[in-house]
Amino acid sequence: TVSVLYWHEQNRHHHAMGGAGAAAPTTVPQGWRDLAFGPPAGAMLAGTLEIAFFHPFDTVAKRLMSHTQRVVIPTDPARTWRNVGSVVFKGLPEEGRTVASRVAHMYPGSKWAITYKVSQRVVKFAGQPVLRDALHGNGTDKVFTDALGPKWGKPCLEACAGTVVGVCEVVLLPFDRMKVLAQTNRDAVAGRSFADIIRREGLGAMYAGAGTTAARNAPGSFLLFFGACTTKDVVFGLADYSK
Repeated sequence: TVSVLYWHEQNRHHHAMGGAGAAAPTTVPQGWRDLAFGPPAGAMLAGTLEIAFFHPFDTVAKRLMSHTQRVVIPTDPARTWRNVGSVVFKGLPEEGRTVASRVAHMYPGSKWAITYKVSQRVVKFAGQPVLRDALHGNGTDKVFTDALGPKWGKPCLEACAGTVVGVCEVVLLPFDRMKVLAQTNRDAVAGRSFADIIRREGLGAMYAGAGTTAARNAPGSFLLFFGACTTKDVVFGLADYSK
């Protein structure tokens, strides 16, 4: 939806500027249009919707992973179901449990989740075009096309730019740590600020697993942007991957 709005605004601006002098040029600066309809807006919308739909599944997974006792009893499905319920809805009184209270219980740390996911998507999808354009500007694109040819050089440049940006996402790990703490141990973050948690746990603990996260993000981001460029080329016939 955001991409369609951005295309429509760009197209309207093009016709307005290319008319026979009757149409007045738009008064909205190009930078503001890019911010409202371009990659940053699309990334923010994608991150928010991702949390709205998938945060409950992430909460269930985190609570089951952090539970140390046996949950699944192969010979007793009814007991297994009760165990899952007790782990997933831990801290929620059994009496008076309503659908609304159960749903709300699936969104702990949602402010941290939104902060982390929206920041992550903005860094990835708004940062990759900036780095890509910088690589084009300093002539790195010629290195790729000379080594791999125009067919593979262009998508590999896009993918490498996405890889670097994906690795840089590790700077956002403290927000993810706050989200996980809220999902698995709400008392640990109740009434405490972000600065309090950092002072208590230490900055190093907030970046625990940064190397593993970077190692995961690098190939994932490469495949994401390489696949997107290949799809644009093969399916839609777009030679300009920025479209």
